[in-house]
Amino acid sequence: MNRRMIPILFLAILLQLNFTKTHCQQTAEFSISIGDQHVDVMLLDSEGREIFGVVVQKNGGISELRVSQIPYATSLGYFVWNDDWGQASGSDATAEPIIDNKGEYVTLTCYGMYRVHQLSMITNITISKTGIIMFSSRLVAERNEPTLMMIAWDSFLPIELFAGEKVYIRAGGRVQEATLPVDFGTNPIFSSSDVQWIDFSKPLEGITLINMAPDLHSEGIVQDEREWNGTTYSARYTIRSWGQSSMAQGEEVNTRVVIYIHGSGGYQGNLEVIDLLLSSVDLEVRIRNSASFKSDRARELASQARVQMNMALNKLLSGDLNGATDTLKQAESLIKEAEETEMGPLMMRDILMTMLIVVLIAILYVALKIFRKRKTTRSKIGG
Repeated sequence: MNRRMIPILFLAILLQLNFTKTHCQQTAEFSISIGDQHVDVMLLDSEGREIFGVVVQKNGGISELRVSQIPYATSLGYFVWNDDWGQASGSDATAEPIIDNKGEYVTLTCYGMYRVHQLSMITNITISKTGIIMFSSRLVAERNEPTLMMIAWDSFLPIELFAGEKVYIRAGGRVQEATLPVDFGTNPIFSSSDVQWIDFSKPLEGITLINMAPDLHSEGIVQDEREWNGTTYSARYTIRSWGQSSMAQGEEVNTRVVIYIHGSGGYQGNLEVIDLLLSSVDLEVRIRNSASFKSDRARELASQARVQMNMALNKLLSGDLNGATDTLKQAESLIKEAEETEMGPLMMRDILMTMLIVVLIAILYVALKIFRKRKTTRSKIGG
């Protein structure tokens, strides 16, 4: 075989595998198995083979994420220092989860409470056939908790699967990379205060951990956990920094992360979905800021923008990428119009205020000149 043909054939195989996976997801069905402590949500192809699986503990923590039956990550969710640790292992369910299979995606609402610190949680998880897993949770202090040391959203990835591989992180507006060490070295492997996503990929599949709440997460960190557990790397978004995490009764923190299970090509081959999710993050912040708008028309436009944004996300969860992109553009157009509607009177007010200041300065200048002229004339007459 001509050696030049090998890369072409390899690329063709990858593309075919990616197409097959996409086709399988279109014809696949969810299987939901409910145990005493957990809910196992599996996406199965038409022949009953698992495409991916998510084990959700009834307390809201994810204890396992499988891709093509390979364990990709464990213990995804809140992590609380000290003594409580992971959401999946350090808390108990306080009610049975609410589970709804909508066909294209499954939603779970879970209720939990940490065992050591009295922190209650309501966690919403949406698992889509497209591989998008939305994790959103609110944590509330049920009593004063002055000894909390740190709170983060954390995930753990097996060393045996990723040792020596590259991890890619978008931070500070550009994609950076780090090598996951084969032997334990120093920590952290990577950290930044402006992390948008972290990607762990193998040749045929991967997962991207997308920061859906940059205003709630202060830092993104990739770390070698062999210093503590001996078997994993971790990727986390810090919610409350070390030594700054005490909570008063009734105080709450929130987290929102998307776990995106994607096909071949690494993050580069899946940027369309990743970028669309990031666009929705920016849009969410702008819509949230509209709560302070004074103009009725501006608030109405912002409300319409939110409806369109939610429609876009629903289309994305259902696999309609083109429809999601177009609808999100409509939402962006609406919030832009809302901002301009709100800012119009303010800009006019600022212009008028500026003009008034200029006029007042001119009047004062003329008055000062007249005063000085009169003073000079009087001095001459008196002389």
